[in-house]
Amino acid sequence: MRRDKEDSVLLPSVQTTEVSVQVDAGILPEGFPADFPKQGDELVLQNHVTTVGGGKVQATRQIQSTKSLNENYTLYKNYLEKNNWSFQYLDAASDSVHTIFATAKGKEMNVVMSRNASGVVVVDATMVMYGK
Repeated sequence: MRRDKEDSVLLPSVQTTEVSVQVDAGILPEGFPADFPKQGDELVLQNHVTTVGGGKVQATRQIQSTKSLNENYTLYKNYLEKNNWSFQYLDAASDSVHTIFATAKGKEMNVVMSRNASGVVVVDATMVMYGK
């Protein structure tokens, strides 16, 4: 227990174990479906798996894409739809950021596609799995 000086309330100390492992750029992180879209000419910026106490696993793959923002949005939306993911949030209204958030059987997938001022498109796909 620790003491909060402002409120003089005893709060429990919370300790979590978090382990992050880098994954070779040529393979998808653990948890990603084997048929998850790979673009072939993509530059992998991040590729890792983070495990948090309590059985939560978060896998992230971030790429620089040669496809446009709209092409990426259509690619990932169609993939998730074809594989029976339930869309919780879809947003393609902005000129610089498109977002897809979907769920399926104890998993969440968040795909954020953004275009910077130089026109470079980055796709950040994060899969969260519970109860592993």
